[in-house]
Amino acid sequence: MHATASQRAFPGLMFILMHRDTNRTATTTRKPFELSVEISSLCDIAEELHRSLLDQQRTIRRIDEVAHTSFLEQWHMFREEYCIIRETSEAAAVKLAATIEYYLSLQEETNDPAEVDETIDELSALNKKLLQLRFGRREDFSSLGTRLDAFSQSIDTVLRALRQRLEDDIERPRLRLVSLQHELESLEEKGRSEREAAIRENEENLMLFWSPIPSFDAAQQSRMRPTHTNQQPRIPAQTESPMSPRVIGGIDFEEVARIEELRKQLNAMRATMDIAKSALQEFASLNVNELTTAIEGIKANVEKESKLLQKTFSEVTNMLSRESNSYVSTLRRLRADPSQTNQLANRAAKQRVLSSSGDWKQKARILMEEYAKKMK
Repeated sequence: MHATASQRAFPGLMFILMHRDTNRTATTTRKPFELSVEISSLCDIAEELHRSLLDQQRTIRRIDEVAHTSFLEQWHMFREEYCIIRETSEAAAVKLAATIEYYLSLQEETNDPAEVDETIDELSALNKKLLQLRFGRREDFSSLGTRLDAFSQSIDTVLRALRQRLEDDIERPRLRLVSLQHELESLEEKGRSEREAAIRENEENLMLFWSPIPSFDAAQQSRMRPTHTNQQPRIPAQTESPMSPRVIGGIDFEEVARIEELRKQLNAMRATMDIAKSALQEFASLNVNELTTAIEGIKANVEKESKLLQKTFSEVTNMLSRESNSYVSTLRRLRADPSQTNQLANRAAKQRVLSSSGDWKQKARILMEEYAKKMK
């Protein structure tokens, strides 16, 4: 850049023009109301996260009761981890607000070389502190999100296995119930048939017993009359085998005992199925789908808060750091060479700093009043 006549007449103007773009960048900051809007969004996300982590405890406690697991203990750890992130961010916001206030206190006009050196040292220390502020590190949010994802998968695996077991607890007795019922019906049908057969046989015997005795003619009586060579007529041998001791009157008492045993087993099996069905209904009332949806929402808010927190506070921190570094650079040039050019540059830098002090005061207030206090 070639100096014009006016620039040669005012040597400080040359320096100001050369650093015009840098200075504009250093002092271009977001307005306080923009910071306020982002802080409000951050607080809303944080409050929703805190409430969601608290609300799901009841469902997870019920899952532990039904599945005999310890998921609630893990969930408490997630809540504690998120509380630490909130506390860290709140403490960092307080430190940043205090750093802004301290930065504003260093803007008093001075020409004393010793005071200039002291200001340079204090601003340099301030910039180092800015780098150490932790506004909920991305790694902390990422770790929480990863663990929530693993938790969701773990609880899904356990609940799938539990549902399968509960369904099997119903299906196995059901199949056994069908088998026992079939056996019972077969025995009952057999018993009915045998009793009916016994009744018919008794009726036939009675009919034979009460029927008229047939008459015999002379020839038949002569044949039946005993002779010297013939013995008494033989009574025909009974052709039917004697009735088994366990069967009386067509009733098989072993089968009757088996029927009673089957009925007892069926009643016990039905009771077992009722218990299994009740357990499955209890499982269905756990609102597992709602829990899964809630965890997905929590994970999304964790990521959302992480990004917005880094964006919001990093921008404030970086803007303050750039402005402070720019001011320190001007002071160092002035301390090394108190020429008219450097003095004019220092005054211009001082003016820029003073012109932004009002915004910085509002930002410090927003950090304290609208964020830090709400995070407690």
